[in-house]
Amino acid sequence: MNEAARLKAAALSYWRYDRRFPLVALEASYCGTADVLAVSRARRLVETEVKISLRDLRADIKKEKHLWLRETYLARNPVQVPLFEPPEWKESRRRVALWRLPQSYPVAQFYFAVPLELVPQVQMVIADLYPYAGLLSVGAAWEQGAGVVEVVRKAYEFPRQ
Repeated sequence: MNEAARLKAAALSYWRYDRRFPLVALEASYCGTADVLAVSRARRLVETEVKISLRDLRADIKKEKHLWLRETYLARNPVQVPLFEPPEWKESRRRVALWRLPQSYPVAQFYFAVPLELVPQVQMVIADLYPYAGLLSVGAAWEQGAGVVEVVRKAYEFPRQ
């Protein structure tokens, strides 16, 4: 089993068995795609993206869903220090992307799942690029039950629309 598949299986197991979400899907396609998409008993969607490297994590900011999530988060939680803006988010692209995305993105929470050894570096990247995202760490021995999935950072809860 490769690293990405191992992390997806761990995230699926965490949402389905540890958190007892009644529905969990892998590679779900809805207003974009999600590595793991979970539905809570309260009918709230939780998306988890699996990242196996810092480069992969930084490249994810180019996805349009992050533009919407970030704009919505910043509208409710203004920050004093401006966050990094990718060059791809020029004003014209921003208007087009926001117009194409739904008025209310269906996700209530967004998480990244990463290997345990990347957690310190990932925490800094998430603080800069993804202030709304939570972080799940997966231990190296997850298959044997020793490396438990742990919530390192709780995700921002987007309000219902």
